[in-house]
Amino acid sequence: MSLTQTSEKSKRIANNTGAIYIRMIVVMLVTLYTSRVVLQQLGVIDFGINNVVGIVSLLAFFSSSLSNAAQRYLSIGLGEHNTPKTRLYFRQSFSLMVIFSVAIFVLAETVGLWMIYTQLSIPASRLDAAVWAYHFAVVSVVCSILQVPFLAAIIANERMKMYAYIGLFESFARLVIAFLLAIGNCDKLILFSALSATVSILTLISYILYDRISFQECRISWIWQSNLVKEMLRFIGYTMFGCLAWSVSNQGMNIVLNIFFGPAINAARAIALQVSATIDRFSSSLITAAAPQIIKSYAEKDINYMTSIIEKVSKFSFFLACTMAVPIIWETEYILHIWLGQVPEFTVVFTRLLVVDSLINIFFQPLSTAANATGRIKNIQIYGRFITLAALPIGYIALSYSANPLLAIFAIIATDLAFCGYCLIDIHKQIDLNIAHYIRHSVCPPLILLVTSMTVCWIMRTYTDLDGFMRFVLTSATSILSCLATALLLLSPSERNYLKSFIHKK
Repeated sequence: MSLTQTSEKSKRIANNTGAIYIRMIVVMLVTLYTSRVVLQQLGVIDFGINNVVGIVSLLAFFSSSLSNAAQRYLSIGLGEHNTPKTRLYFRQSFSLMVIFSVAIFVLAETVGLWMIYTQLSIPASRLDAAVWAYHFAVVSVVCSILQVPFLAAIIANERMKMYAYIGLFESFARLVIAFLLAIGNCDKLILFSALSATVSILTLISYILYDRISFQECRISWIWQSNLVKEMLRFIGYTMFGCLAWSVSNQGMNIVLNIFFGPAINAARAIALQVSATIDRFSSSLITAAAPQIIKSYAEKDINYMTSIIEKVSKFSFFLACTMAVPIIWETEYILHIWLGQVPEFTVVFTRLLVVDSLINIFFQPLSTAANATGRIKNIQIYGRFITLAALPIGYIALSYSANPLLAIFAIIATDLAFCGYCLIDIHKQIDLNIAHYIRHSVCPPLILLVTSMTVCWIMRTYTDLDGFMRFVLTSATSILSCLATALLLLSPSERNYLKSFIHKK
């Protein structure tokens, strides 16, 4: 690949990352405020119920599996510059999507509904409302499944601005819902769930209309090519198991905590997950922008460029996430108090631990994308996901011996750390990724930056006599400046020159 081509691809990643970051920042701010309003309107119990009946997400692993498959095959088709093949991949993805959406609807309305009635700890007076909330959540999941090939086409074609616009629409629509709760006279939990399902339907329609207008390969029709179906189903099956294992571990831990401590602890974990999700979105923005090029470079047999992107994305994503994670860790209590007013017990410590877990998972994302590109995902999605799934029995056993909810979070962190190590070894075997080079250039610099920033913030807090808002401002400024300064020192000369050139042009 020529230097000009490499530069153009780097510029495209940078521009797409910028669009995604703008989307992410606005969505994050709106979501945080929306969560505060929803918590105030629903109350702790209904808020916890809304989270725990989200057990429907346990059944939504189909959506994530199909999303990975659709993005992978569409990016391969585009990377090979083969329009007929890309069109075939889209239509086959859509056909599979319809089948899986019907299957998940039936499964959710039978097995899932049985769990709501018989297995969860929900106050009897709120059971009917919880069931209605569950039904509407099923509608939202079906919509998320059907939109997968359309969203995959947008990402594979690197149209991140439209991806950002639709995301902003969805976020502001949910903010409107939060305010409507204050004036509604019916059951607020049911109203919230019904309006959320309506937003999901409108989002699906938006994706369909844009793709039909913009991309010639996105034409809806039923198709069934047996060889391609077998290949895609094999890919989907492995991914499905991995997503199912993650969903079981994630939502299953909600059920475990509910069994031992009741709905209030679910509310605490739900809030903590929303905060840690901001870190996930902050870091995943760069990998979302870079993923199409990782897959396309593999399709073009340019492994050197592929490994270069993987290493840079791992490092830069962690750098960017630290600018937000460090002040959140130090000022969790103040942030939650300003955000929510009413802070459920254990929310502060849950938030800090889950932010750390989000930083660990940053290293998994580019490695997972590399596996998607090669198509050899069995080891990561089957054997590797057993590692994360182990958090569930470990957490249950730990809570059986000690009624401390933090033990469940420690189990999640430990298994996620082991999983990332396993993924690195597997990608090394697939594309000959140099592990020592990756650790030296993509893991050590981020850890140095994290330790440096945390230390600087600790010194500042120790030797200054500030409290409240002023301490929050000083901690945030100190964290951001120390992260940026350390990051600049840890960049290679070529990376620093590119960054200077990019900033100058912008």
